Amino acid sequence: ADRSHFWFALQNMKWIEKLEEAGYPNIALQAELMGPGVQKNREGLQQHELFCFRIFNIDTQKFYTDEEFQTFCSTYGIQTVPQCEVLNLEGYQSVKDFLADADRPSISHAVAEGIVFKEGQTVMLIFAAKEQLTEGLSKTLKAVTAKAAKWPKGELTFKASKE
Repeated sequence: ADRSHFWFALQNMKWIEKLEEAGYPNIALQAELMGPGVQKNREGLQQHELFCFRIFNIDTQKFYTDEEFQTFCSTYGIQTVPQCEVLNLEGYQSVKDFLADADRPSISHAVAEGIVFKEGQTVMLIFAAKEQLTEGLSKTLKAVTAKAAKWPKGELTFKASKE
């Protein structure tokens, strides 16, 4: 039997029973694992928990829309990452505007790791702007962040994409 933190969280949060109640739709839930021993448990959780952030419909090969995602998760009691209001991206004039919006608290921490902007099937992640997050980030996330942005003299600048 699998004894990973993911499996224990899945069982403790009864996600298998919730999917059974939903009729086992042909979907994949993408979720973040948080809790003791995970990225220094920056949220201070007492046990491992899963926070769903996307649902992929395997039959149609498309992600649920935000409305479908919210409806499914609220109907079946699937815990999600914190959700913010619907934003119109046309109102942003600069990178600073995006970063200012990313500067918000998380579940129980003063500074969130970042904010995710989605439009249809496209996702864009903006990391928190108030501080350079280094504590509690996995080596992989640090490496990915380092490829996209740098913090000379405490100021965030983005590196040009090679694509």
